[in-house]
Amino acid sequence: MSKNFSDTSDLFLRIKNQIQKYKANNMDFPYLTPAAVLILIFKQKEDLFIIMTARSKRLHHHNGEMSFPGGKFDKKKDFNFLETALRETQEEIGISPKNIEIWGKIDNLPTLTGYNIYPFVGFIKKNVQKGDFVLNQNEVDEIVNIPLKFLIHLPKFDEIPFKTHDGREYYVLSFNFQDQNSGREYNIWGASAHILANFLKITIDQQKYSTHYGRPKLSEIQEFFNSNRQKSNF
Repeated sequence: MSKNFSDTSDLFLRIKNQIQKYKANNMDFPYLTPAAVLILIFKQKEDLFIIMTARSKRLHHHNGEMSFPGGKFDKKKDFNFLETALRETQEEIGISPKNIEIWGKIDNLPTLTGYNIYPFVGFIKKNVQKGDFVLNQNEVDEIVNIPLKFLIHLPKFDEIPFKTHDGREYYVLSFNFQDQNSGREYNIWGASAHILANFLKITIDQQKYSTHYGRPKLSEIQEFFNSNRQKSNF
């Protein structure tokens, strides 16, 4: 699988141990909407997979994009951000929190779209069968299981230009994944690709982006947020 791991058990233990001891950056930004996602790992036929979802094309925001199970923090329902990630995971794909072992959390990700994302990492404790997933078709079109060995063997992610509506240009991470069973190809980009790259760096010390790659600075995100808020007030 990789020169660093002799088998799936080695990889499993390495990821679990690295996440459990990692001291995540938990920066809070009052001007951004808190949201939480779950990097959910499961084992099947001696391989490890990460669950991603194709967001419903009926959604108003980020429709059709690839993402992790998760959503916005709801202070009426959630005591903390982990509860958000678990609640949204159950609502979107039907996996109960009682079947998930939470290993820890990686760094927050503030985005130009106005969110501060809290990414948690967990493992499905039971053997996963197709019938275990119950899709909320208002939010999710399909589940896509990405093999960890695919991510490990993948070269550096692509860095593609992305323009905001006010003409600013940044570079975001992107890569394609083709499902060997269905033959369908999926593009994972933006915040989801960045979270995956950070996860791989933390757990197996693989760098999936170039040394000159950089997210928007916090000052730029705040400036962008303030600019949009001022426009919406007119």
